[in-house]
Amino acid sequence: MKHFTSLTSDFCWNDFIAGWVGGVAGLLVGHPADTIKVRQQTYGTTLWPSVSRTYKHEGVRGFFKGMLFPLLTTGPINSIFFGFYGNTLHILEEGRYAKSPSDDPRYLQNVFVAGCTGGFATVFFTCPIELVKVVLQAHTEGKATWGADKKGVVIRKGMINCIRQIYKEGGFSGFYRGFVPMLWRDVPSYGVYTWVYEVCLHYVFSPGIMSDVSRQIFAGGLAGVASWIMCMPFDMIKTRMQADNIAKPIYRGMIHCLKKCYQDGGFWSFNRGLTATLLRAFPSHAIIFVFYQYTLERLSEDDI
Repeated sequence: MKHFTSLTSDFCWNDFIAGWVGGVAGLLVGHPADTIKVRQQTYGTTLWPSVSRTYKHEGVRGFFKGMLFPLLTTGPINSIFFGFYGNTLHILEEGRYAKSPSDDPRYLQNVFVAGCTGGFATVFFTCPIELVKVVLQAHTEGKATWGADKKGVVIRKGMINCIRQIYKEGGFSGFYRGFVPMLWRDVPSYGVYTWVYEVCLHYVFSPGIMSDVSRQIFAGGLAGVASWIMCMPFDMIKTRMQADNIAKPIYRGMIHCLKKCYQDGGFWSFNRGLTATLLRAFPSHAIIFVFYQYTLERLSEDDI
């Protein structure tokens, strides 16, 4: 069974292609729960009111708000992450093709560093994408029940109109609102993400008891859960900053947003949306790894 390090020559495009396929599959599974998470973080609601208000005022379509832009871009984003991850790990392994921690005592350390590197590379691309997604997801019907006006949220309809308005109000730099908390969110959490996956794959779930696909499902799902638990406070801050009114912002920066969130809801406010996130994280990341691994193996067979 081949894992992340199924690389050919000095540089390999297989990880980029497999990451693309896995990312699209994971988005289709996880976007509805992501919409609920964003609305909880933006409007300060709990899980069930967010679900019921979305369905009452917008129907099933409401759960898929803002999905088009991520659908067009999540493939390339996951491609960037897995591509940088796989090739960085190959470099750290000095060209060896380690398939498990037993092949190299530094393997898990290298996995963590490579995951952080992949996370760092993706932030430059994901920040504008998540900004548009968050603004569209924050667009709700039945606005009085959400308290949208009190939160300073600017409502924009449609992907193209949203992009135009962001550029008009903030220029090119306007697309990087929330960039700093995204760095704090993604760099360490992606390291944890890949490390937990490899640990679960090799130590927690035995190859002799479970099939390869079952191991990938549980290892991928747990990796997603672990990484989101770790980074949730920074995701909360990022969402608040991105949903803010850029023309008349409430938040002056990450530290100011952190203080305001704590004043408004205490420590628990930084974990708002965690339940919806975890409900999304396990199946979404399980699917990502299964499709990533399957595609990688098919591409590796073609190279032989």
